[in-house]
Amino acid sequence: MILSNNRGAIVSLFILLLLVSIKRVKNNSLKFIIFISAITVISLILMNIKVVLLTINNIVSSFLGTRINWLDRFLFQIDQGDILTGRAGLYNNASVLIEGNPIFGVGIGYFELFNNGQYPHNIFIQLFTEFGVLIASVVSLLLIVGLYMCIASKVEDNYMELLRFFFILSIPRLMLSTTYWKLHFFWLFIFLCILILRKKLRVKERRV
Repeated sequence: MILSNNRGAIVSLFILLLLVSIKRVKNNSLKFIIFISAITVISLILMNIKVVLLTINNIVSSFLGTRINWLDRFLFQIDQGDILTGRAGLYNNASVLIEGNPIFGVGIGYFELFNNGQYPHNIFIQLFTEFGVLIASVVSLLLIVGLYMCIASKVEDNYMELLRFFFILSIPRLMLSTTYWKLHFFWLFIFLCILILRKKLRVKERRV
């Protein structure tokens, strides 16, 4: 996986390890500290991305005698001033569409129609482009709530295990590539989020 061209798989693996680590911690304050620490480390890596990638590539080359394809390609694109790996143009096109249709979006498939069949390669950009602020904000809030439940939920049952499983298999990939229309794990994650939230609301109503 590491030697392949799939960076989304690497990110998914990192998210999996992070969630497993947080899940084992019982104290919510410590969970928060671990989460913030992870965000800080990621930020530092992004600020020194070229140095980090060169170091990793050199270590792998020394010990395994091979090169990591996606790292070589990414380093080349950084040297060319294209750290977004060719997606800057897609993001710019999406921002123009969002500015022109901020409330209701441009609709499903419109972006691909005018970008040679390419999609935005980011779930939030795609949501705001296709559906506008109203619907995209609701879905984004649901994703944030789902992430919070994955990290901080005190209830441990089959629903929560599935929620974490579907999150790991969908959201990291959708942040970097692919489209949610092709990823059934995303829709299963959304369905479970709504199901768990409804379950929590019913429990509260019974207590009242």
